[in-house]
Amino acid sequence: MLERILAERRARWEAKQPAKFAEQSKIPSKDWQAKYTEPLRPDTKSLTEISDGWTWATIDQLAQVGTGVTPLRSKLAYFHEGTIPWITSGALNSETVMEATELVTELALKECRLQIYPLGSLLVAMYGEGKTRGKCSELLVQATINQAIAALVFDAESQRCKPYLKAFLLTSYEKMREQASGGVQPDLNLQIIKSISVPLPPVDEQEEISQLLAEQFQQIGQQQAAVEFALKQSAAQRQNILKAAFSGQLVPQDPSDEPAAVLLERIRAERAAAGTGNGKRGRKTRALS
Repeated sequence: MLERILAERRARWEAKQPAKFAEQSKIPSKDWQAKYTEPLRPDTKSLTEISDGWTWATIDQLAQVGTGVTPLRSKLAYFHEGTIPWITSGALNSETVMEATELVTELALKECRLQIYPLGSLLVAMYGEGKTRGKCSELLVQATINQAIAALVFDAESQRCKPYLKAFLLTSYEKMREQASGGVQPDLNLQIIKSISVPLPPVDEQEEISQLLAEQFQQIGQQQAAVEFALKQSAAQRQNILKAAFSGQLVPQDPSDEPAAVLLERIRAERAAAGTGNGKRGRKTRALS
């Protein structure tokens, strides 16, 4: 399967080159096919052994990896009356991206060389605020992205790997954050994303694993929702108990009990008799030498 994916990748590249040569008014050299850049290969020396029929593959081998850019915000023509969805890394906190909070114009698309990524692309946050870095989400609308996101685009042959790869990226969140490089705010980059090694099983096993993970993720989501609902109920019940306690409704009332007003008056009288009614202590006179 991996061989078919790589063969399809190269065939697509070769099919696009004649049009690029024509666009640039260039005559292709005899060895132009040799200029094809192979995707990054996994460093198997540092990887563990896997089951028979499985193979290690990099994300660069399984998908075409790209990114975006942030158009100059001071140029109004890039954003005013925009019609093209533009995704930022904050949208990746959800497992799917169905809409964009900002739109850019055709002019921004052309002058900033933005690429529109197709439905089904996987997006990975390379950097962002808080826990955003390392988040993975699936793009459910055609859109362009900013430079904080890596986009994974799948060809026809590699499309079958996407559910498995998405599950792998979701479960590799903490590991990806550990791989980030940088200073005080460590970031991922395209090279790190491309070089991530994935243990790739045969297609039938991928489908079974993806199905089992989807079911377990759904159960986890239901459990999280139940816990959140229970916590809200607990907080509301606590307030109800406190309200009942301080309004005399928590325990049965005994008519023979001394009223609180009488008790308070007696306390005041006792303090007055003891000379502490004003709540102040007298100062000791310092002896003169």
